Amino acid sequence: MKIKSVFLMILMLAVAGMLLISCDKDRPLGDWDPMEWDDQSGLEKIDNVYQVPASGGTYKMVCKNYGMFWFNGIKEDDTEFWARVESEYFMEIKGAWSRAQSVKKELIITIDPLDETTESRRLEVYLESGDTFCNFHFLQKKNSN
Repeated sequence: MKIKSVFLMILMLAVAGMLLISCDKDRPLGDWDPMEWDDQSGLEKIDNVYQVPASGGTYKMVCKNYGMFWFNGIKEDDTEFWARVESEYFMEIKGAWSRAQSVKKELIITIDPLDETTESRRLEVYLESGDTFCNFHFLQKKNSN
C-alpha cells in the first residue's frame, strides 16, 4: 500500500512539473501542442491506420516533442484494456495479442501473428502526456504481407 502511495505522489509531482515547465504566457493554460512522431515502424499507413502483416511484429515510433508519455489503455477489436497503477507505472500495457511499451520517448508496439481462424483484427493505442493525447490505429489482415 505504501508503494502505491509513493507512486501516486511521484506521478502527481511529475505532472505538476510538466505543467510548470510547459507554461507559456501567450498560450492559455491547457493548450498543449499535439504529439509529433518520428515513425520508425516501416508500416504502410492508409487513412491514418497502420497496416500490420499477418506475421505480426514489433514496431517503434519516437515522440519528438515530449520527454515522456504513458498509456491510458488499448483496444483490441471490441475489448478494452485500461492502464492500472500496478502496470509498471502506466508505461506498459498488455492485451490478449498485443503489447505496448513506453521507453523514454519511444513507443514500442508488439503484435502477435494472426492465428489460422482469424481474418483480421484492429488495435487502438491511447497515449497521454500531460494534457495532450494521441491515438494510434493498427489493422492486421491475413492478406497483408
